[in-house]
Amino acid sequence: DDNIVFLLPTRKRGFEVPEDVAWDSDLAGPMKLALSGGSGVVQARDHTGDRVLAAYEHLDFLDMGLVAKINVSELRQPFVRAALYTSLIAWFAILVGAILNIRLVGPLVAILVETNRKLKDSEEHLQDLAKQLSRYLSPQIYKSIFEGKKLARIESHRKKLTVFFSDMVGFTSKTDSMEPEDLSYVLNGYLNRMAEIVLKHGGTLDKFIGDAVLVFYGDPETHGPAEDAQRAIRMALEMQGAIEALMNDWSQHGIEPDFSVRSGVATGFCTVGFFGSETRMEYTIVGGCVNLASRLESAAQPGEVLISQETATLVEAAFHLEPVGEVQVKGIARDHGIAVPEGEMVATTPEAAAA
Repeated sequence: DDNIVFLLPTRKRGFEVPEDVAWDSDLAGPMKLALSGGSGVVQARDHTGDRVLAAYEHLDFLDMGLVAKINVSELRQPFVRAALYTSLIAWFAILVGAILNIRLVGPLVAILVETNRKLKDSEEHLQDLAKQLSRYLSPQIYKSIFEGKKLARIESHRKKLTVFFSDMVGFTSKTDSMEPEDLSYVLNGYLNRMAEIVLKHGGTLDKFIGDAVLVFYGDPETHGPAEDAQRAIRMALEMQGAIEALMNDWSQHGIEPDFSVRSGVATGFCTVGFFGSETRMEYTIVGGCVNLASRLESAAQPGEVLISQETATLVEAAFHLEPVGEVQVKGIARDHGIAVPEGEMVATTPEAAAA
């Protein structure tokens, strides 16, 4: 009657006969396949409705189907158990690791954090010191030392430079009667403005000597003798123009110093490098060209930029130059190759010459 009849073996080597299963029901999937003449393995529902993994085979000689099955839940049980055990072990390992981290790694991390903080503080302190030390050196020299291009040791070399020297006319006599605070305001304001102009034109600021300013071009970097000399003249002329603005500022503070600046520029070979002792040294220049620039500055009139003949040759295409005749420069000997050039020049801009 289109029913499937089961015979199930028991442990007592007998058989039990459960209720029949209708052929058109959704139960006994593996047995339906077996009775249909097939063989294989399938996952389906058995006659009780449980999900099983079953091997089925059709027995031709008996015209019966044979099915060996196991519930899927029984198959999954070992894996579930293994996953549970693994999870427990993993959580235990994490717990042990956390305890070890707190007791062992924690202090190490704290030490590393503290060490990193101290290193950061030290780095900031060194940067602050470097920034303060940079104020004692020309930016070009400071940069060359910290980039490793120059070593802070006593050594020098010969090089063709353009040297600039200037000072304020009558500064000492005019400031004798000034209050110390006003004197500091005037001098610091003047030197600060001069330093700004030097840096603007790429000069190497050698030193301040009271109100005097010594600058050179051509070391540690050079743009060629002609360009170095032209930069020096442009700088000198801008310095002259800055005096009027400075005096306006001083007058607004109740200070009425009537200052003017004179300058000397010379081009020639100098000895440049670190001079001094192993414990105290200075990057500076020495030589006849330095003396010539200083003497030309002394010989210049207030508001003039007096330049040597060699400098004039290098800059004559860019500036209007006014000959002032031969200048006798004290302390310069011809037999040293630093002959006083005839026809020293006063440099001005073409616009100023036209005016």
